[in-house]
Amino acid sequence: MDGSLELETILCLKYAFSDLTPEFNFNHAVVFLKLLEKPGVSMSELNFETGLDNIVITKIINDLMQNNLLSRKIAMPVKYYLNDPEKAMNELMQRKTISLEKKKQIIEHILQKQNEQAKEMRLEKIFARP
Repeated sequence: MDGSLELETILCLKYAFSDLTPEFNFNHAVVFLKLLEKPGVSMSELNFETGLDNIVITKIINDLMQNNLLSRKIAMPVKYYLNDPEKAMNELMQRKTISLEKKKQIIEHILQKQNEQAKEMRLEKIFARP
């Protein structure tokens, strides 16, 4: 893949996933792209292909697996494969929607409490004795 096209693809991947999965950063996108280009790679191959340290790759692999974007085949060495990206993206979007709904409920609860407190304060001022 052309270097500038690869960088553009990596940045697009980072942007697409970072809103859904906060830990998804540039390095995640690099590993994701390599797995997309070359399914069934080992950690040492990812290290060689990306230039990333094994500790970083291990964290990225764990993040991708936790978000159901990646699976592994137990072999010698272990091989990594992307799961169906469309299915994984739909699942992530569903989780994001649920998370946003929960945040909305919390904000609505806070606003309701503030309105109640403001109403009580107005009543106290109205009925306060001079």
